Amino acid sequence: MVAQENQLVSKHSSKFFLAVILLATLLRVLFLTQHDVTDDEALLATRAVGPYDYLEIYTILSPVQTFSEEQWWQRLSFHDHPPLGFWLVHLSIKILGENPWGVRLPSVLAGIGTVVLVYLIGKKLFGEVFGLTSSATLAFLSYHVWASRVAFLESLEVFFMVAALWAFLKAKDNQRWWLLVGLTVGAALLTKYFAILLLPLFFVLLLFYKRSAFKSPYLYMGIGIGILLLLPVIIYNYNLYIAKGYFDSPLSSMLGMTPDVYVQTLGNRTIQGINLQGLLELTHLYIFFEIGIAIIGTIWVIWDAWKERPPRFPYAVILVYGLLVVLITVLVPLKKQYLVISVPFFSWAIGYILFQIVRRYKKGNRLYFFILLLVPFIIFLNAVNSQLNTAPLGYPGITYTDIRPPSFSYRYLENWLNDFYKNRSHRISLYQLEPQVLHYQRQRAKKLSSNATNERELLVWDSGMDFAAVRWLFARRKLYELRPILNSEIFLSDFAALQSEIKNNFDTIYFVFRVIRDENDAITLPNATPSSYLIFRFLIDNGHSPISQIKNSSVKDQFWVFRLDDFGGIDQMTSDSVLSS
Repeated sequence: MVAQENQLVSKHSSKFFLAVILLATLLRVLFLTQHDVTDDEALLATRAVGPYDYLEIYTILSPVQTFSEEQWWQRLSFHDHPPLGFWLVHLSIKILGENPWGVRLPSVLAGIGTVVLVYLIGKKLFGEVFGLTSSATLAFLSYHVWASRVAFLESLEVFFMVAALWAFLKAKDNQRWWLLVGLTVGAALLTKYFAILLLPLFFVLLLFYKRSAFKSPYLYMGIGIGILLLLPVIIYNYNLYIAKGYFDSPLSSMLGMTPDVYVQTLGNRTIQGINLQGLLELTHLYIFFEIGIAIIGTIWVIWDAWKERPPRFPYAVILVYGLLVVLITVLVPLKKQYLVISVPFFSWAIGYILFQIVRRYKKGNRLYFFILLLVPFIIFLNAVNSQLNTAPLGYPGITYTDIRPPSFSYRYLENWLNDFYKNRSHRISLYQLEPQVLHYQRQRAKKLSSNATNERELLVWDSGMDFAAVRWLFARRKLYELRPILNSEIFLSDFAALQSEIKNNFDTIYFVFRVIRDENDAITLPNATPSSYLIFRFLIDNGHSPISQIKNSSVKDQFWVFRLDDFGGIDQMTSDSVLSS
């Protein structure tokens, strides 16, 4: 009967596979621009434009800020991540422009590619049916859909990791594939160091199932290829350590180093022993149904592996990978994106249940048919509700996952800024502390052929806005487009020192505030800092009205823009007595 079922699946496998890929693609591209470029993707994308490792942040310092002159090696990598993800996003932006599609396309393609690779791996492990059930599961998992729709590094990381695992399975039968293993492992590590879990995975599998591989010259050639691919981060970290006594942020964290320049990022990332709280984080990343089915699938895999002692190689692949994911979960303090590496295991565990149901299915067995349709349908419905619906229905953990792209309407401000700067020429930023950045901007000015312009408009943004979103909206334009832009805090605190320069160089100041209307229809400033509140009150009290009221799709005010042509009174607003009050 199994042979007949496999023949039936083989007959229609290409149609099933194409349907899976089509649905996976739709889940990852539909409404891709409906959420803001913010969170970690804004920090990545802003630097990928150059690419240049600078964010105008003074609590976490990169070599751009810690060296007075640019070092020959510092553009080989970044202070908080290896460089491959930045390079790929940079290429995408070059092709598609500085917009959400340009920023997110590498993650989208990597997500779809991972679905294809999970199919190939499943087919290699247990056959066509398992390839289809595991890839369909991955295609619909909301957590992976989310990772594929934002420009975090994890979608690329998992793609290269799964590609390395597929190449590893091929290398078990053909030694020449070790060259591709080395290439893909190197690419995974060049994206994120978390991919290092591939090394113990491969070592354990070879030790118990393919010891002869240790004698293969292709294995060591593959290792050499991986090391060559990692040369940028090796050179970067070697020179950084020689000059400053520490490595990049993630490597310093892995080695237990806590240099002052990374204190804001390393304070909660160093390994401090076993922490079962990490397992509870899964309830924010998957709905309870997915977790429950994955647990049942894992138990089923363990049971089948136990019955075939010693367990066959396919079982070992799934279980050893799952064990390594659990170890990372309980040992490493996590951010929401770190556990994207768990999605292949979830797809195999859930896919294994569906695989066994297909094997046992007989025509007319309604229970098996019902389960076979219900499980992927619920997972698919969760992805649609969580990632495509701007207002998910139901309850978190039950009908949708907590992890969703944030949306605070900054994309509407992005549209306004695009229009505002459309016909305005470039100019080196007014306020710049770092010598390296000033030198970089002068180089940019030569490329833009705009060393000197008649542009006499300064833009000041509300420093209470979202920390990451303003890097993409304002820091990017200030650094690369040479726009005169300041945040409200710097504008107030340093106005006394800069007032002559401001008055001599600018005729107009534009102020941009994040606003919301409360239940009484009154305008408030969410997360307002003292500087933004003082400026806003000054403008309102002196009779100024917003020249632009930027609204969201619900026609609700989100941002107000004021124009100030008369600078009289600013001196009083920025006095020490007013600031202290």
